[in-house]
Amino acid sequence: MKTSGSPRSLGSCYTMSSTDGFKKVIPISIGPDCLVAKHLKRCGLRNDMRMPFDWTLFTDPTTWIRILGDQMCGDGFDNIAPMYKDEKNHVVSKALRIEYWHQDLTDLTVEAEYLARVGRLMGVLNGDAEVVFIGSIVPRGTLYIDSLAAVVNLASDFNTLSTRLKDRYPDLKFRIVLIIQVSDGLQSQEALEDKCAAWHIADVFNRICLEENISVKFTFSKPHETHPNWGDEGSWGDALTDIGLLNT
Repeated sequence: MKTSGSPRSLGSCYTMSSTDGFKKVIPISIGPDCLVAKHLKRCGLRNDMRMPFDWTLFTDPTTWIRILGDQMCGDGFDNIAPMYKDEKNHVVSKALRIEYWHQDLTDLTVEAEYLARVGRLMGVLNGDAEVVFIGSIVPRGTLYIDSLAAVVNLASDFNTLSTRLKDRYPDLKFRIVLIIQVSDGLQSQEALEDKCAAWHIADVFNRICLEENISVKFTFSKPHETHPNWGDEGSWGDALTDIGLLNT
């Protein structure tokens, strides 16, 4: 496992291929919310690759990777229904424990569009393209740092996801990246606490995630003007470049 991060500039999302000159690496957001998809969209990395987990919120973040693995490696997508709208008018899949904040899957047309995304994902998993699964967490206020056990469970679930993907899709070339968004700046106590929490999470992942295709990246973000957990665009561009999705 590697832990790294360095300033890069935005560029192309294509990498060299020995056959056709260029081959696209496909990024897939794996949540637990829409943060990753937002930044993939901003960088032009999901225009033709909209996926099922782009605009979702896993309502049980302590088992979010396990739920996701059940869907990609099992029959989980058959269990989208029943759905209901909560008090905030968000559509919730009771079986999958996922909230759809930006998609009304009770609308048959929207549901058909979502199932098309599921089909697109299945096509990618059974294809020959390289895939980068990207998850993200913000240390402050999340469940992941409430206890050491929670971090250990999360790292173990990443290991399990990697193993299940290899078993179900033996020809799939993939990596799994966890991006930890950390508050920028050394002056505030909050930023220092975020950095300590992030390094703690990374240390646990380094000890537990023995799979070589799992890595941790940091993005040191200034808070967004209206949504503090969104992170600034420049730092996310650097993180996506470091993963290899954007060239220098």
